[in-house]
Amino acid sequence: MGNINLGNLELDLREFARQWMAFVQSVEGSMISRLVMDRRSNEELAAVIGELDYPDYIRSTRALVRRAVERGEIDPGITPTLIADLVAGAITTHVRSTPPGLAEKAYTESYLKQLVDTVLRGVGYRDVDSSGVHVGQATARSTGRRGPASRSRSITSVDAEADAGDEKA
Repeated sequence: MGNINLGNLELDLREFARQWMAFVQSVEGSMISRLVMDRRSNEELAAVIGELDYPDYIRSTRALVRRAVERGEIDPGITPTLIADLVAGAITTHVRSTPPGLAEKAYTESYLKQLVDTVLRGVGYRDVDSSGVHVGQATARSTGRRGPASRSRSITSVDAEADAGDEKA
């Protein structure tokens, strides 16, 4: 997980979410999580493995958030690690709390999309084109159509309905 740069925060976070989901489900992800937890209460283990380096995913996520600020997609006051914590924390909790029999239905692209959409709304994400103009703003004002945040809510509600349908199946 690193060096994600797909051109905007939305695409970058979606890719980060996919990679983090795969990592948390992996044997390596489980082992690292256990070592970190055990190191806190086991002095011998802490002495052997020492302090873990600053994780690459944090470094990578901070960089993609800084690029988003530079492009004008989010305000500079947003703490870069907060975005990584929101995405990685939600996915980690989701994976660890889902019963194994439901994993196939729970670990979906739809879940990741809804999560990223929620985080983007929470941090005030604004899609901008390559010239720095906010996409959809002029169109929404001049035509009376809904802006990007409203559209993403609609998309998310459609995804939620689809997920609810999947759970009934």
